[in-house]
Amino acid sequence: MDEHGINYYRPQTREELEALMESHEGYYLFLTGGDYNVKGYQEGDVLIDLQDLQMDQLVDNGDLLEIGGLSSLDTLFKDEILWADFREALSIEGGWNVRNGLSVDNFLRIATGRSPLLTCLRALDINLFVQPDIGLLALDEYLNEEYNWREFFIEKISFNKPQAVAYEQVARSPKDLPIVCVAAVRDMDGTIVVTVGGHEALLGGLVFEPESDIETSSIRELFEETDDEWASAAYRQGAAEALLKRCLAKLERN
Repeated sequence: MDEHGINYYRPQTREELEALMESHEGYYLFLTGGDYNVKGYQEGDVLIDLQDLQMDQLVDNGDLLEIGGLSSLDTLFKDEILWADFREALSIEGGWNVRNGLSVDNFLRIATGRSPLLTCLRALDINLFVQPDIGLLALDEYLNEEYNWREFFIEKISFNKPQAVAYEQVARSPKDLPIVCVAAVRDMDGTIVVTVGGHEALLGGLVFEPESDIETSSIRELFEETDDEWASAAYRQGAAEALLKRCLAKLERN
């Protein structure tokens, strides 16, 4: 127990982690990188720090990428396995201090529909392995359910490598969070998945099957009723269609 009356543990092995979880019978909270601030916890809380359990690896398995839940955003930014547009979106999430201190797990706890990185991750159709005792979840399922409490942690995320990734946005300045953003991913079978952001709410997406005719105007319906202090729905609809056309042109070049 530390000076604040908080029970703090830092297991070195998975066996130690499992023993701690069993001994505290579910009454514990996980620390997963860049978030330990005692002002946010109460006396008597049991905190289990996971940073020594090697959940910060990026593993390239050929067609599949696996990223540890405790990997920092900056690790992803530096890794050239990932795509230029993906890394550009990631750079908009914040400066080096933010990217270096924030883990993938903690990022997904706080990300909103305005996030460029989250927009890209949703297009990549990632799966999350959530512990304890939850297992595999699709990203949107994780975001829409209550699995992002401190009683759970993301051990890893995984996704199949696509052929190409494209990202475009409109913002008040080049590195500002977007007013409208569009991510487009072409999978290995030629399917194109499109997701959008720039609004606090999580908006829908589009899927274009291989060889199908792409109606770029279909993206407009995703921005219905998105008026807010940043922009009108009409502005977002027009901008989104233009951004989708740019993304599709990028995919054609790659």
